[in-house]
Amino acid sequence: MNGNGFVALLVALLVGSLMPCAGVSAATDKVTNADAGAPLDFAALIYAQAYLASQDLAQSALNPNNVLAIPSTQAEVEIRPDFLLSNDFIELVFKPRFVVTRRDWSEGLLDGTSDSESDAYVQEGYARIRLNDSFFVSYGRENLQWGPSYLLSPSNIFNVENGRNSPQAEVPGMEYARMVWIPDNTWSLSLIANTGKGRSDQVDFKKVYALKIDYTNEHKYFSLIPSYQDDGDASLGYLAGWTATDALLLYFEGRAGEGNSDQFLLGGTYTLEGGSAIAMEFFHNSEGCTNSSVVVCYTPGNTPAANAYVRKNYLMLQYLDTALYDDIDLTVRYIHGLDDDSSRLIGILEYELGQNAKLFAVGNLFHGDSKTEFGSLLNHSILVGVGYTF
Repeated sequence: MNGNGFVALLVALLVGSLMPCAGVSAATDKVTNADAGAPLDFAALIYAQAYLASQDLAQSALNPNNVLAIPSTQAEVEIRPDFLLSNDFIELVFKPRFVVTRRDWSEGLLDGTSDSESDAYVQEGYARIRLNDSFFVSYGRENLQWGPSYLLSPSNIFNVENGRNSPQAEVPGMEYARMVWIPDNTWSLSLIANTGKGRSDQVDFKKVYALKIDYTNEHKYFSLIPSYQDDGDASLGYLAGWTATDALLLYFEGRAGEGNSDQFLLGGTYTLEGGSAIAMEFFHNSEGCTNSSVVVCYTPGNTPAANAYVRKNYLMLQYLDTALYDDIDLTVRYIHGLDDDSSRLIGILEYELGQNAKLFAVGNLFHGDSKTEFGSLLNHSILVGVGYTF
């Protein structure tokens, strides 16, 4: 089936699912006209946050005279409403965002300047229809995530970025058409078409069509994700996890593509008696860059970013404690680039102030000379903020 046929199939199913609303009988004994016409329940959650970030820029050929316009300080206020309308037949999700940002520069071409801007956009917005207890279709903008990994999600052909290094920011939503079948409590099958880039900053976006097959039981799970893109490239994503003991979880995740475009991640998490956990991951990307200087690793339009992984091999060590002094969550994550011996140390702290408010802080230390990946943009950064849920 080609891409147009894939989308046509989803549209046909979506149109068919709407027929009960018009009083036409549906091919199911699970959903009735009463279900489709039932009143919609409304739910809303509003989260607001404000933070101040400071960054110390590294001097390197990757960002000479700060041509990338990285601000020295940035302040932001963000309002994140989440709205839901639903009954047993349909679910309507709408997540608008309202942001005000101020940036100041004290280095490079923009030294001594500042700017302020406001923005409003839709992070997620989609409709999901339940044809029966095991069959669902949906279309709209979502942040579609899966996988157990902390570094990134190499099995996710749509977006490998999982946002765990910058938890105060949201991973941009993209447009998807999805059809999900759940025949029993261990298997599920999903047909997914990525029809638009949404707010993603992907430069070379291509439409992607995938089948996701998931199996889960008490002690293990696995997924296979065959896919192809509009340009004809095909790949096979995969992930699996095994609860070896009550304390030890082992997992792997990756994607095999045409040519030499293979990548995989091996990981494990061990939970200590007090509830804290230690994790370790190794990531390999066969297409990663091994040039002596990281400057050569970036092609035109591929903008360097602190969260990018452009080399071949990485090792991650992490300590996580979600009950430190009862109200404090602490994550310490160390990422080492094995190809150029550079590293990044991340500390994430959250302090609960009652049921609705929290304080948070995210700190980064980058180590490596000016030719390395982690030493070529920033020396260190700190972000502190407060969040409140209404």
